[in-house]
Amino acid sequence: MSKAGTKACKLGAIHDLSIWQRILLRVLVGAMRLWASTLRLRVPAECHTFLEALKERPGLVVLWHNRLFMGPDLFHRYGLKGRMAALVSASGDGAWMSAVLELFGIAPVRGSRNRRGREALLELVAARQAGMSILITPDGSRGPVYVMKPGAAVLARETESDVYLLSINFSRAWRLGTWDRFYLPQPFSKAEMRVQCIPAKALTAAANCEAATEMLEGALNDLTEDAILGKGADAES
Repeated sequence: MSKAGTKACKLGAIHDLSIWQRILLRVLVGAMRLWASTLRLRVPAECHTFLEALKERPGLVVLWHNRLFMGPDLFHRYGLKGRMAALVSASGDGAWMSAVLELFGIAPVRGSRNRRGREALLELVAARQAGMSILITPDGSRGPVYVMKPGAAVLARETESDVYLLSINFSRAWRLGTWDRFYLPQPFSKAEMRVQCIPAKALTAAANCEAATEMLEGALNDLTEDAILGKGADAES
């Protein structure tokens, strides 16, 4: 194989975990679920309605990357196992997230703007047309934090899907030193779920994909407590 061909293979490769890494991950996910069970989660009535609506009217669920700690467990609790797919990077870090999602019954679709982007979009469209909801973290996998890439708007307009914007805010949390200052809520602290539905008609009526993306980004940041501090400012919960 030529050097160019080898490079192309590497660029298109999807990283995966070894069997021992998967065994370790099961232990870690079990600990994570136990940790999450200690949180006092406030789910307002409109959020209950949103979670129940996903069973009858699947759509796109969009939340910022640094709120992912609670997301998969929340969907699992509300009986959405086997009803969702999620966009995950094809990188090594994405392999861990992909395996986590699988343990919660969420089907990973591997790809990003830089690797398998077109293939991932087609797979997501197929999953949506098959009646599954799609989970997207629109500032992943490398940021900038709280800045939405166009993928969610493109997919919503392509499939004419409602978009459910989801944010989870924490009363006390540790922040990791990652690009998104990932939230790890402290045990026995409070967490509040917030949601807003953007109808498919509003997105298809937007002048273009850029305008639809701006609409979604602004609305999601309005639900997110620290987004107003300057998109990733070093504010502690």
